[in-house]
Amino acid sequence: MVLENKIKNSLIYLFIFFLLNVGMIFTDLPIYERTVTHSLMIFFAPLIFVFILVVKNFKVRLTKNLKLFILYMIASLIASLVLLYYLILTEGELYAYNKNLFVKHFEAFISLSLLHFIVYFLLILVCYNLSPNLLKNFVFLSFLFLTLVGFIEYLDPEKLSILHTTPKNYERLRLFTAEPSHAVLLYLIFSLLSLFLVENVFLKIFILIVSGIIFILINSKGGFITILLASIILFSKNIKKIKYAVFLLLILPIAFYLSLKFAFPSLYIDINKGTSFSTRLSGLISAVLILVNYPLGLGYGSYLFYYPKILDQSYEIANALFTNLFGISLSYAEISDIISTGEYIGAKAGIPQVIVFSGWIGVIFWLMIFRNSLMYIKRLDIKTSKKIILEFLTLCMFIQLLIGSEYTLLYVIWLPIALIEVMYYKQQEAIRNEA
Repeated sequence: MVLENKIKNSLIYLFIFFLLNVGMIFTDLPIYERTVTHSLMIFFAPLIFVFILVVKNFKVRLTKNLKLFILYMIASLIASLVLLYYLILTEGELYAYNKNLFVKHFEAFISLSLLHFIVYFLLILVCYNLSPNLLKNFVFLSFLFLTLVGFIEYLDPEKLSILHTTPKNYERLRLFTAEPSHAVLLYLIFSLLSLFLVENVFLKIFILIVSGIIFILINSKGGFITILLASIILFSKNIKKIKYAVFLLLILPIAFYLSLKFAFPSLYIDINKGTSFSTRLSGLISAVLILVNYPLGLGYGSYLFYYPKILDQSYEIANALFTNLFGISLSYAEISDIISTGEYIGAKAGIPQVIVFSGWIGVIFWLMIFRNSLMYIKRLDIKTSKKIILEFLTLCMFIQLLIGSEYTLLYVIWLPIALIEVMYYKQQEAIRNEA
């Protein structure tokens, strides 16, 4: 009877994990025009969450990161409402770009905070209740699936177009995401987690080879720069540790070569002729301006009213910087379009976008999440090579969210953070049981 219950529970949590994986992997589905509906996570996660709460009689385990997440949501929600009230009081405005800012406030809060909290909560639950072997096999199968999809897209991109909101007009891979900057983080997480979980040496070599090919085909310049920066940071931090230094010395030349071969030439072209670099740099500068001038951020709704002017100022700073230093004028085309239409308005990267909404509250939240993750990794009783993989993955996520990937639909970022925290908690429980 006990065995039957265990098998039944495992199947339930495996099914939940399957649904969460569908939501994490397919993030550009042509369901509805609103961004959050491009993933089925908006439907899956709340229903599973309510089901779990009912089954558990609303008595659930809250980890350190979950408690931190709840505090962040409460603080950012209250601060945002205060900012919206102040805007209405001083400017008499409740609309921007024909959008009700009060409605926008709750839409943004639900899609960028509450839904991500629910996903993280469910991933914690899954990692706690699935056996390590089941978890390993499922993550590895997801990696193989994404790899297969990558090769199919390379050979015949049209086969995947039915699963996207817009047609692709470039050669780089995007898998089932909206763009390569999302695809690179999605694939990076599943490939490095597979490398971490799999024990067989030949499988590890296989993962390294095929993932290297897919990374090159995705050809995200931000992704290559992220891998290079993460390698340099880890090497500098652990230069006195022989095992770390040797392992990272193997990664650094590869990361530097890939950046030199693919990232820097694309970046040079983009600076001179494109719009992406200009928009992302302006978004990064805007986050700094907001931290200095608006410590609580601009709010989930009121940012639509305040942010266009700040983005315009940020472009002026970025353009003046490049004009004075390199004699290059940055493109204003994409920023002009964003400001005039209000479409896709934001900082174009995850952490800067959080700063736009909640200022220093968001900075503190993300710094504590990554600090906790690195602390857990340090205290885990696992091989040095496994610690390197987890530290490398954590740093890559942080850097990519800072400079390259907007995270509205990147629910996958919570998978490694949840796994790391659960591993640490389980280790502490085992130590207490032995004592």
